[in-house]
Amino acid sequence: MEQLFEQSKLILFLLIFVRVSGIFITAPIFSTRVITVHLKVLLSLYLSYVVFQFSGVSHHIYRDIHPFIFLILVFAEAIVGILIGFIANLAFNMIQFGGRLLDILMGMHIASILDPLSREQQSLLGQLQYIIVILLFLNIGGHHLILNALMQSFDILPIGTITFTTTFSETFMRAITQTFIIGLQFAAPIMAILFLIDFSLGVIAKSVPQMNVFLTGMPLKTMAGFLLIFLLFIFYGSYFASVPELMYGHIITILRVL
Repeated sequence: MEQLFEQSKLILFLLIFVRVSGIFITAPIFSTRVITVHLKVLLSLYLSYVVFQFSGVSHHIYRDIHPFIFLILVFAEAIVGILIGFIANLAFNMIQFGGRLLDILMGMHIASILDPLSREQQSLLGQLQYIIVILLFLNIGGHHLILNALMQSFDILPIGTITFTTTFSETFMRAITQTFIIGLQFAAPIMAILFLIDFSLGVIAKSVPQMNVFLTGMPLKTMAGFLLIFLLFIFYGSYFASVPELMYGHIITILRVL
């Protein structure tokens, strides 16, 4: 432990700590406000010490480093850690976005609830789907994949080697697009049925102008939407099973082009 406080090793440990701390800012589960700031710092220090002990990065390159260069390295490592967490959180945000679309189609977008995790107002169905996929994510062991990706990042992208290659933006946008499709696929079956209901109500309104389709249609769409959601619950687990592996693949791919 005494060697830990040598200047070069201390600088290396701080840079590792900055990258590890990034996932506690943006990654699902790890960034939740249920975990207090003090606990996040302790967990970051513990993971950083584990990486420091088993990392093959030489600390001699950080001897007599200029303070300005050190600040640049801190900024770069913070970007890497935050980026890992951001990519891991993309699928959850997109699934939550799909829930918001369902809220609009079902006429429930006016109602909202306070999310105790983010302390923000969220849509009802968006929050419902978010809670479901978080539970599935924990059950599958997706949080272990995030930690595994973080540990592998030190082998794929050693400390201080971030360069942002020309293919980074293309790879990053491809990951966002594929994740956006996943979020839409969660809501697509219900959106299709609600569209058919809207189409049928439009035909009825045209055929029977005296009928108040608006008063009849909104409760019908709400009831049909909830019924379909509960019927599709049994398929969420099998469909979501591939999402953590896809998330892990996106993280590794993006790390390789940094």
